[in-house]
Parts: sequence; structure tokens; C-alpha cells
Amino acid sequence: MEWFSLDLAAMDDIVLADHYEKDPSLKDYQAYIEEERRFKDHNLAKDVERALTVRNPWMGTRNVVSFFDKERSLMRFQLKEGDDPVNMEVLLSSLGSSKDAAVRLKCMQELNTGLGGSIGRVAALSLSTVAGSWHIENQERNYTNLRTQRNLGNNCPDEVVDSLLLGVRSAGVPLCKRYYNLKKSILKQTQGLEKFRWSDRNAPIDIDGDNKEVEKISWDDCVKIVEKGVSHGNGRMCYADLYIVIIFIPIIVTNIIALSLTQWTLKSTVPFHLVWRKCLPDSSKKSASMFQPPTESRVVPIAAERSQVLGHFSC
Repeated sequence: MEWFSLDLAAMDDIVLADHYEKDPSLKDYQAYIEEERRFKDHNLAKDVERALTVRNPWMGTRNVVSFFDKERSLMRFQLKEGDDPVNMEVLLSSLGSSKDAAVRLKCMQELNTGLGGSIGRVAALSLSTVAGSWHIENQERNYTNLRTQRNLGNNCPDEVVDSLLLGVRSAGVPLCKRYYNLKKSILKQTQGLEKFRWSDRNAPIDIDGDNKEVEKISWDDCVKIVEKGVSHGNGRMCYADLYIVIIFIPIIVTNIIALSLTQWTLKSTVPFHLVWRKCLPDSSKKSASMFQPPTESRVVPIAAERSQVLGHFSC
């Protein structure tokens, strides 16, 4: 079906508009059609695309990345003397879940030692292959920069990503410093941690304290709080705001708020929990449309969607 995507992307705008006018039901697939046509200026000739497609299973980056993943899955780490070695998933889980600083330090040391072995050569080969292939493809397809292809796939303009990167460079550093300073002080009070090591970055914190009656925020109230925060008072949210919400709120802003509240609860009798763990929607409640996941009826498999769109153009 590679030819179909190429023909659909290369179709003249006037011809496509004529199809929309003749068959209004075609607009049901407009989102899919626009997604295929976003790469119109970067598609190569059909014979070149075919050659790349048939060779990809054996000459593309997939094989070397798959080999790296398999080699990584075979790695084993010794956390305790006498215990069976564990894989990387278990190691990283212990690193992020243990409240014992000594255990976290041991996990980090074992991880560094393990990554310094033969897996380093496989990782270097994988990185070199992927980076080189990505660079050549970007040149051949005339993408503006190294991120353009990924941005097109996400339907996100380069300008939005550039703005996000600028925001991280300007605001991310002080926010990151504030986050770790808060975390360091909390771990010192709750776990007696005197020295904040690299292995303590993802250390868990217990912000409930001994009080089990934790204040909860309802799902509807959470939706209103987020809507108010991103709407700037006019009920609308711009494109850049959407990506800022996706990236910054879960990663930075909520963590800082949680840590600030945690520091407050250490001196208070009313603990406060993380919003995302306490405001899950009840099955009887209907969340706002912008936060509601797509229903099964709204999800159309790509293969079925392609065949249905193809039917409109085949007559």
C-alpha cells in the first residue's frame, strides 16, 4: 500500500477539493488524508521509495536497534550477595522505589559498571547507525532540521518545538534547581538523608505522612483547575499551550507543587497527595471532552481507514 500514500500525498489540491465536493462523506477521513499529505514535499520518487521499503527489513536501522534491545535484556546485575542477579528493569525499579539511600547507591554503581562492559560497543554501533541514517534521510528528503520529520509526524510546527526548547533553556534550569532543592530538604526530613547523590534524584517520597485521611480533589474540580490555568481567561487554548500542558505540567510543575505541599505537610496535620493519584474519575462521572479519551467507536484502524479512503478514489 506504499503507492497509495504517495499518490494521496501527491494529489493536487484542486483535485482533492473536487473529491470532497462530489462525495461529502469523504470528509469523515479528512484527518487521515491530511496526515498523509503532510509529507508531500518530502516524499521521494516511487521507485526510490519502493527500493527503500523492500530493503528496510534487512538494511534499515530496525535490526541493529533490535539487536541492542536484546543484548540489553540479557544484562544482569548483582544487587545482594547470595541473591540471583536481576535484569535492568528490576534494577531501575529498585533505584526509583527504594527508600534506602544505600540501596539506591548500590543500584547506580551496578548500573554504571554494567553499562561500561561490552554493551557499550553495541550501544555505540546502534547510535551511530541510527544517527547516520537519520542525518542522510533528512538531507535526501529536504527537511528543514533534524527535528522536522518527527514534528511533522506529531503534527507540531517547528516553531512550537523551538519555543518549547527556548522555554526549557530559560525556565527549565531554575525550575529544576528548585525541584531538587525541595526534594533534598524533604528527603533529609523524612529519611535523614545528609548527602544528596546522583542516585537520589528519583528517590520516592512519602507525602501522606502518618495521617491516612488524605484530602482528595474530585475529577470535575481538577478539570476546572486545568482549564482555568491554560485558558488565559478567554476559554481558548493556543497550540503552544497544549504542548506546554503535555510536557511541563506532569514533569515539572506538578512535581514542584507536590514537593512544596509535602514540605508544608511535614509541619502540618493535614497531608496533601499528588493530584494525579487522587483525582481519578469515577466511572459514573463524565469528564470534560478535552480530557476524555477517545471511545472505541472513534478509533479506526489504519488498515481499515486506508481501504475505506481508497474506495472513494477508485470510482
